[in-house]
Amino acid sequence: MDPEIRDYLDTDLPGVVSLWQECFPEVRHAAAFREMIARKQATQTGPFLVAESDGNVVGTVVVGMDGLNAWIYLVGVDPAFRRAGLGSRLVHAVEDRLKQLGVPYVCLQVMEGREHLLDFYTTLGYRVDPRVSMVKMISRNGSNHPRFREAPDPSIEEAVD
Repeated sequence: MDPEIRDYLDTDLPGVVSLWQECFPEVRHAAAFREMIARKQATQTGPFLVAESDGNVVGTVVVGMDGLNAWIYLVGVDPAFRRAGLGSRLVHAVEDRLKQLGVPYVCLQVMEGREHLLDFYTTLGYRVDPRVSMVKMISRNGSNHPRFREAPDPSIEEAVD
């Protein structure tokens, strides 16, 4: 049976955290995922979709919106459901939602070490945009994110202590 794609429900939290721990092992703590979901729900109106099969969360796609663009985050598919089109279905479903909202552009980033995903997104019509992404940690909030674990900015320590 094909998984059903639907909006995230609060009852999906344990299943989503479990799936993300499988799909994104670089994030070491479930608390970081719970924090991401809480922030998403508190601050973002963009879609958060899950794929469900037999009562289990087997896929996700999360979108953040900045007023001009939509950004796709956390496309995750249970290994047992990979290579069967579920990732494509999730991306297409969220794109359909964004079209209905009148969003002109949808963007995504592929993290270092996940370059194998470039072919997947290219087949869905995405292209490499000639830009350089830059990031700066400005508070300890979000410090559970793996991006900031390696070498936090020492000036943050001074600013928030």
